[in-house]
Amino acid sequence: MNHIPHLGRSRIVKAITDANDSDKGFEQGNAMLDAVHFAVIIDAEQAATPAGQAAVLTAVVTAVKCFGSATLVCGADVALTRRFGLDRTLVEAARLYGAEIAQSIPTDATHVIAIGQADAEEVFVRCWWSGWMSGVLPAFDDEPNGNSDNPLAGIFAGALAVREVFAKALGRRRSIARRATISLWNPWRLDGDQSPPTRLSLPDKLWFVGLGHLGQGFLWSLGFLPVTGGHAVLQDGQGRGPGKRRNRAPDRFLRCRSRKSQDPRSGPLARSSRLENINS
Repeated sequence: MNHIPHLGRSRIVKAITDANDSDKGFEQGNAMLDAVHFAVIIDAEQAATPAGQAAVLTAVVTAVKCFGSATLVCGADVALTRRFGLDRTLVEAARLYGAEIAQSIPTDATHVIAIGQADAEEVFVRCWWSGWMSGVLPAFDDEPNGNSDNPLAGIFAGALAVREVFAKALGRRRSIARRATISLWNPWRLDGDQSPPTRLSLPDKLWFVGLGHLGQGFLWSLGFLPVTGGHAVLQDGQGRGPGKRRNRAPDRFLRCRSRKSQDPRSGPLARSSRLENINS
């Protein structure tokens, strides 16, 4: 099990201690998170798709950061649709991000996320998507996934599923009673966009100033997109002190060369990385 040091998730525990009517301190909050034994199960068909792989890895890295551990339940290993650094298969990538690998759901699993038609009595919530539509379904809703070529849909569903597990750990959920889906392209329409785009354009040069939650989330999502020939600079003035856990996405999903640069707005040298090929 990959357990995160106490300070590494202090902000997560604070959500528990600051909840309405909460009488729990940090030790109790940590105990609540440690009590969650998270597992994600995926069927063979979805394991080979961009959305399915993005959902698995997003759920794993988020669960490990939040609960301290995660288990991936899958059959045969499959090649990644996007090669990230030295990772060649889904299992290799999941292990890299702290997951244990199993052929069946562990007996001590408390919350199980299902992707695709993977079936188990222990399922708490299901990830679902179809093109730009994405979200979660209750365990009893077995509607099959639709088009699975959009990795952003998998990222959203995987993250939302972990959020539902976290809400359950906080006592805000007993179960998932209804589906919660949204169009990522046209989120203000309840029925989604009837004519979503099939091709998008991205800038070939990007500069990320600040790598907080939003910056790292953007970078994580960018790493899954099938783009080539890009150039990006990562810059963050916050050093790594006790309890600070850097997201591995920049150095695992993107080949980078570190450098120092002078930021005229901040004065002192800011920490930054230059990504020569964001699609390596």
